[in-house]
Amino acid sequence: MPGLSRSVTTAQRGRSYSGEPSYETDAPVTVLYPQPPENVYPFPVDKAARRRISIRDREAGMATAEYAIATLAAVAFAALLVAVLGSGEVRTLLMGLIRSALTLG
Repeated sequence: MPGLSRSVTTAQRGRSYSGEPSYETDAPVTVLYPQPPENVYPFPVDKAARRRISIRDREAGMATAEYAIATLAAVAFAALLVAVLGSGEVRTLLMGLIRSALTLG
């Protein structure tokens, strides 16, 4: 894959992982991770941009949680309607309203 590996010499690598200085040779060493471009910061430098990103990241999953709560509320309301409309008194009241509305027209 282009850009994911490059050859450098041990002199270009600097220090080894143990902290000891590496021996300078011209033997190529393949680096398997990309180097970030020069003068590019992975995070915004100014405080306002960092604050906006921080607030946005904290609210990243809010829409999903809000949809879940709204769905649970809708299911609870539907169960309540089924229970209320299933009772004989409410059914009689609703049928009376429907009959009176149909006889007026």
